[in-house]
Amino acid sequence: MSFSTSSAVLARTARRIKLPNSAGDGTPNLCFVEKETRWLKLAIFLRVPIRHFREMLFWRGEERTTGVTSEQGDTDSSKPHPRPRMITSSRRRAVLIGVIAIVVAATVAFVAVELTKSASGQVGPDVSSAICSSSTCNANYLNSVSCSSRSFCVAVGYYRNRSYAEKTLIERWDGHSWGVTKSANTKYGKDKLASVSCTSSSFCMAVGWDSEFEVGFTNVIEEWNGSTWTMIDRQPRVFAKLEGVQCFSPTRCVAVGYDEKAMNVPQTLVEQWNGLRWSVIPSANEASGNVMFNDLHGLSCVNSSRCLAVGSFEELNNDQRTEVEHNIGGQWSLVRSPDPGASADAFFAVSCPVAQLCFAVGDLAPVAHSGHGYRPLIERWNGTTWHKVANPTSPFPNDVLTSIACVDARLCFAVGVENQDSSGHSILDQWNGRTWSTLRPPVSQAPGGVPLNGVTCVNASDCYAVGWYSNGSSEALSLIEHWNGYVWNGVSAPNDFG
Repeated sequence: MSFSTSSAVLARTARRIKLPNSAGDGTPNLCFVEKETRWLKLAIFLRVPIRHFREMLFWRGEERTTGVTSEQGDTDSSKPHPRPRMITSSRRRAVLIGVIAIVVAATVAFVAVELTKSASGQVGPDVSSAICSSSTCNANYLNSVSCSSRSFCVAVGYYRNRSYAEKTLIERWDGHSWGVTKSANTKYGKDKLASVSCTSSSFCMAVGWDSEFEVGFTNVIEEWNGSTWTMIDRQPRVFAKLEGVQCFSPTRCVAVGYDEKAMNVPQTLVEQWNGLRWSVIPSANEASGNVMFNDLHGLSCVNSSRCLAVGSFEELNNDQRTEVEHNIGGQWSLVRSPDPGASADAFFAVSCPVAQLCFAVGDLAPVAHSGHGYRPLIERWNGTTWHKVANPTSPFPNDVLTSIACVDARLCFAVGVENQDSSGHSILDQWNGRTWSTLRPPVSQAPGGVPLNGVTCVNASDCYAVGWYSNGSSEALSLIEHWNGYVWNGVSAPNDFG
């Protein structure tokens, strides 16, 4: 509707509501009409009933008696003539409150519609139309995501081309859309990126490993300088993997994983970036005689000198237990954490919004050596000790939480997958400052699986979760979901078809 309302229209409207006139002959006072143009336009636009609009414009108090000159020239003081008064400040406030109420009601209705759409699966990628095969396209897997601002995010993983070679996959958000970015690879054709951390749009670090059939695993580290990704400082150690990284500046990063040293016993691996090169720094390990494997999967730091790293260690009887290391001032030391499972407990990620609050997530096996029936595991650090937290009851029989991101002490998101069968339901849990609850992801199930592997938040109304999905007859395709402060929605995700 146009708001360039003419004086003629306003005059007709004024006659309909019997606006007062100065001459007493029924002709509207157009000077008064023009003064109240803004109110008339609002009434026309909102279709306000005339009687309510009249009440809104004028004070309907007692009539004041004034002298009116008759045709004979005498003055008749007995005839009342209403003197309109402009709307009072209290009525203006009432009108403003009404407008605000309308806006709030519209917002609530919008959020309700969005929640309904999310619950009914009306948002997110169309899984049924994602059909391809190894002869026509390739598989894309996203493992981690990091954002330095609302307009810059990076997601990393790997893709498998038509020749079944695995190459690093990096996708970038520029504030408008996601796109595939050219990344570096080794010559061996089995490269995977597991984690990424960005401090700005001109600096990121991504870590992972490559599978060299001649010698085994070797860690991979790539740096983003604002225009290109470059592979840097490849370590020649055999069977070394980097699985988590966090950067504070272009001259300070920490990465964790494991390194298989003498006698083929994997030990925790911590590396540090000083702006020029990566170097290994001493880390702690479970050293009892029956421990045969130590591995760090992820870390979270509240500042450059205070970090927590989490993972697991495995004993000779194949029991797996949680492993936590605390770094204060450069010294890494073990911290005890509960192991509620019968034979298997593992942490895969941790997030610390403040020094006195961290959440670590993973899985546990309630039945000893059953090989199935894993349940999500969430534990909380209060600055001194770890405690198991009651997590939401899942309807699925084999769940694992793979990543977590906390905005503050009142908002965290944990993601994962139910991997009992090929359906692979997504898991998306939310912490509200008191309890954990389960949300319904935009794409919660697909015949070929829908795992969520990584999550990050810029603030309370801007988070991303990444993974992959498949309809069963196709290769995997990139999956990216976004939290807008109210609901999670699927967004268009690119795929590398190289």
